[in-house]
Amino acid sequence: MRFPFLHSGASVKVDRGQMGKDNQKSMGVARQSMRVFGRRIPGFVVGILLGVVVNGSIALLPLIPTLLIDRIITPALGGQVVLSDNLFSGFLKGQRADDYVGSFLILAGVFLVLMVAKHGVSYGRWLLLQSVGTKGENDLREKVFGKMVAQNGLGASKYTSGDLITICTSDIVVVKDFYADQVVYFFGVLTFWGLSAYFLLTIHWLLILCPLVGGVLSLVCMRWYTKTSNKRYAKIRDVSGELSTTVQENIQGVRVVRAYATESIEQAKFDKQNEGFRQAYLDNAKTQAKYTTIFNAIGSAIMLGSMGIAIYLALESKLTIGQFATFFAYINLISFPFYTLAGVLSEYQNFVVSGKRLFGFLNAPNSIQDGKLALQKIGSTPSIVVRDASVSEGEQVLLRDISVDLPYGKKLGIMGRTGSGKTVFIKALCRFFDMGEKEGGVILVDGVDVRDLGVEEVRRVFGYVMQDVFLFSDTVHNNIAFYEPGASLETVQKVAKIACADLFVTGLQDGYDTIIGEKGVGLSGGQKQRLSIARALLKNAPVLLFDDCTSALDMETEQKILQGIKEHYPDRTLVIASHRASSVKHCDEILYFEDGAIVEKGSHEELLALGGRYATVYQAQEAARVDCLD
Repeated sequence: MRFPFLHSGASVKVDRGQMGKDNQKSMGVARQSMRVFGRRIPGFVVGILLGVVVNGSIALLPLIPTLLIDRIITPALGGQVVLSDNLFSGFLKGQRADDYVGSFLILAGVFLVLMVAKHGVSYGRWLLLQSVGTKGENDLREKVFGKMVAQNGLGASKYTSGDLITICTSDIVVVKDFYADQVVYFFGVLTFWGLSAYFLLTIHWLLILCPLVGGVLSLVCMRWYTKTSNKRYAKIRDVSGELSTTVQENIQGVRVVRAYATESIEQAKFDKQNEGFRQAYLDNAKTQAKYTTIFNAIGSAIMLGSMGIAIYLALESKLTIGQFATFFAYINLISFPFYTLAGVLSEYQNFVVSGKRLFGFLNAPNSIQDGKLALQKIGSTPSIVVRDASVSEGEQVLLRDISVDLPYGKKLGIMGRTGSGKTVFIKALCRFFDMGEKEGGVILVDGVDVRDLGVEEVRRVFGYVMQDVFLFSDTVHNNIAFYEPGASLETVQKVAKIACADLFVTGLQDGYDTIIGEKGVGLSGGQKQRLSIARALLKNAPVLLFDDCTSALDMETEQKILQGIKEHYPDRTLVIASHRASSVKHCDEILYFEDGAIVEKGSHEELLALGGRYATVYQAQEAARVDCLD
């Protein structure tokens, strides 16, 4: 299922596992995310610095027990005062050796200051990072949504709705959480390791030997783990997008499923994908459990080996009791990150996978872009000229050498079989397609190439009623007033009457305030088409484009709508693409498309006299109409 406001009608088959990779720039995901977060980066930096303060406070705390044991507890129990020296020894200068209470109060005060600093700064850091993180998340989501609505159809067709929803929701949250949580945790670990290693070195250099060996072993394991974990998270992202798409398609297409009684088939499809989703998570859990065990073992080995060394040093009288206690606290600080290392690396790989998808989408080039005259306005009575316009998709030619003059006020009809190029031509007018360099051709509005103008300015000129009607889950009033949300009820009713929609709308339970179900669920095809026509008329654009938008209407209603448009918008340019000859017979000129090219052109009378394809279709439809009347 594609997003209807993105889909161009043309689709491109791609390997979804490769999405974003072709568009990925050489710089890493982390660097790209920093660029996108932009002005939020200083907030993250302050949060990281506050985290360093918090973790630094924690790393300083074990120094206090050294002094408590060696200078207070040991002599108080009858042992000898040990004048061990560390960062806080200066606070005890001038204190009598036997003033245990005074020394204790000083050290307790230092401990209290550190704890207040730790908890106070931690509270402020948490609030700051959550505030900055959510703002950064909103910034990213706005960029992604802006990219979605600006993306041309061919670019958007590479992504299913499930993929785009995953990008706009969970992928953005993963990127935000990485900066708000994991980056701060990483710098906290560096603070733990750095200060702990330094203070252990001040006690004895042998105490740092096991942590160094364990760190080297962890680096080797990290290389294996990150490679495997990346594949696991990529698989999870793929199956998650597929599952979301299946759920959405079955919700939106539930009536089709019921009509064909294929509930069991859809259930089997869902069960298969749901099992794949479960298996992907299970595979990732197995990988994480395996490496968690390895890292835990390394952490335990570090602690056990270091304790053996510390006991040896104590027996050799190279460690005091207080220093041994401090060593035990620091070796815990050093070993603890090893127990959580698998989880941190897992989150990092999740960030990398999500970031590749996210920034692959954001960096995808949009072939439909504002031109050098983007600020130039188009007049209220635009004249359109199409010269040798050709459009192709890969090897398939969609339009071939189309030339049409559309002076303001002209009524143009387009006919042709399904797939003949009618819709592509109309979308090319709106710049949903551009003429490529190899195809050539040009579309001019008031003598200016549309590729030189702003995209929004070009599309402002057209009131486009699409072949595939899309209605929002909103009131009837708001659906009609989509282009002008503040439109009055009187204005909405006026265009609804022209579109022959007022009668059935007033019959609804809440009239124009009736909530339409998603994609117009609860309305017939003809009702949806009439609301779509009313929406285009309210835009009051100088050029009206009707792309087979009356196919679900009876001929009488269709003629009433066309007559109403001629009466209320007599001077507007009108382009009607239809399978019905009766819809275009009164146009100034009729084009008959075949295989992306114009094979016949002229007025209704001229084409009948020609006796070609148009005449054959018209005569067949007239004969069928007469048979129905009989």
